[in-house]
Amino acid sequence: MAKASYGRKELLTPNPKAPLREQVREVLRFHHYSLRTERAYWQWIRRYLAFHRSPDHSGPQKGWRHPKTMGAPEVAQFLAHLAVAGNVAASTQNQALNALVLLYERVLEQPLEGRVNAVRASRAPRVPVVLTPEEAQRVIALLNGAPQLVVKLLYGSGLRLMEALRLRVRVKRFAPRGLTFKIQCPTSNVEGRGSRRTETFNIQHSMSNPPSHRSYEGQASKVERRNRRDACAALEVGERVFYFLRAKICRTASGTDRITQLHPNQSPRRW
Repeated sequence: MAKASYGRKELLTPNPKAPLREQVREVLRFHHYSLRTERAYWQWIRRYLAFHRSPDHSGPQKGWRHPKTMGAPEVAQFLAHLAVAGNVAASTQNQALNALVLLYERVLEQPLEGRVNAVRASRAPRVPVVLTPEEAQRVIALLNGAPQLVVKLLYGSGLRLMEALRLRVRVKRFAPRGLTFKIQCPTSNVEGRGSRRTETFNIQHSMSNPPSHRSYEGQASKVERRNRRDACAALEVGERVFYFLRAKICRTASGTDRITQLHPNQSPRRW
């Protein structure tokens, strides 16, 4: 197995006195990795450390070994264990390798020497199941509401699942035979880094029953009402916290309100 490398990029030296978990988090967030990637990488690092922990849990570290005391042979043993005993897919094994390479190169600044010679997980041939247009239309007809709208966008425009759920519609135009719109969604290869791409999709010729004006406007109005309700609730909570803190700060030792003493005829202001 070839060694993965991140090349020459801007590096951050984490706090050496912090726990290993905090160092990994600091490096990943400095490089703008997504939260899902952060959780997945730390899960692989922890499994790697647990794999090389002493069975008797002896010693001052209770059997734990710091990754600085290990290297490419221990990484190869762990990856081989995943392929042989864990029976993981090749993509899963590559993700574990990328997590460990990041740990050694960017967190510990101790790159792995040479190649990681591990047993490769077999990549089984996968034949995708493709639905005919008639079968896809029957599946869509069984849905309703927001799920049906999302599935129609997936089928008609080729969006991925998370792109369809996170999209922000910027410009839309309803034609007699379908929908043409511009959306702003995360770019797949830099997801979680704040980068966005704007794409124009025309799905009026992609399906016989595209999303209608009524279905889109209904979902948009529902989301708008929900956002307005949440904003009002947040404003009410903030107002209550403000009055509570003002009363707590201005309360005197005798239990009277300083503001009331200074302005006895002034009614409480509503913010």
